Formats: sequence, C-alpha cells, structure tokens
Amino acid sequence: ALKTRTDRLLDLIGRAGGLTREAYPAGIRFFRTADRGGRIGVDLLGVITDPKFRDNLILSGGDSIFIPEYIPVVYVRGAVASPTSVTYVPGKSLEYYVSSAGGYGRDADGKRAYVTQPNGKVQSVHRRWWFLPDSKPGPLAGGTVFVPARDPLDKKDWLGIVGAVAQILASMATVVIVVLKTK
Repeated sequence: ALKTRTDRLLDLIGRAGGLTREAYPAGIRFFRTADRGGRIGVDLLGVITDPKFRDNLILSGGDSIFIPEYIPVVYVRGAVASPTSVTYVPGKSLEYYVSSAGGYGRDADGKRAYVTQPNGKVQSVHRRWWFLPDSKPGPLAGGTVFVPARDPLDKKDWLGIVGAVAQILASMATVVIVVLKTK
C-alpha cells in the first residue's frame, strides 16, 4: 500500500523486503490504470542502481507491479517459418532469433520487425542511409521478436511505374529531337 503521495517504485520494493534471488528485474511489468497509462516500460535495473534515475516513478493508486522469475528464452512470433521460443544467448541480435525460428516467412516484412523487451519497451529496426548497416535491436531474456506480415494492399504497380518512366523518357527524347532539328 502507498504511504505517501510521493512514494516511488524503489520505496515500494524496499517495503516489500526487496527482490529475491529468483527475481528478474529486467522483466518488470508495471501497469497504471490512472489516466489510461496502460503498461509502462520501466528500467528497474537503472532504478536499483541509481534511485534518482528517471524510471523511479511516483506511484499512483491502482498501479500494478509484477516482477517475474528469470525467463531464459526469447519468443519469436509473426511471419517466420516456425514461431517458437529460442534459448536466450547474450549479445545476439534480432536476426539470430529469426534465423533460429526458421527464417523469415514468404509474406514477412523484415524491415518492420521489432522487439518487445520483457519490461514492455518496444525497439524497432532503425534504417540507415547509403551503405551503412541497419541497427537491429538485441532482445533480452523474456523478450519477444515480432515479424509482421507484408500488407497485401501495399503492392507496387511495377508495370505502371515502368510505363510512366518510359513515357517520360520518350517525351524527353522527342523534345531533344525537335530542338536539334530547329538549330
């Protein structure tokens, strides 16, 4: 229960006796019912390390906090060959887990893949310019890699595009020929 209007996350954990050895702080599930808050992604390890850290939130009535046991898997869902759970390997990226689930499915939109970390924070692939490689998030244990399916309505009309480009090039060629003949 809250004792004051300024009780923070770390205060509540301290009053509850702290975390057990089995607790997995990176997997915290923090829900706020007030102001339609929903699930809030909180970096509990940052809060434990530094009580002044931004995620040491002031609690509100109706807040719900659950700290699970360590979950040594990463869930792979969506448009992959075989949606499954893959044993967590520290430092591995999204691509490793997609590959461990059989790779991208035929209808996969790998450019829009994302990771939901166990604390609720969502990290997506960051596209880079030119020849720099894309930045792909690395899921933590208990996280979920999700690969969405391509939108069937988002098809490019390549025949129409090629036709329009050919028409523009033909018009430009005609203008060049007319200009050269008038000289």
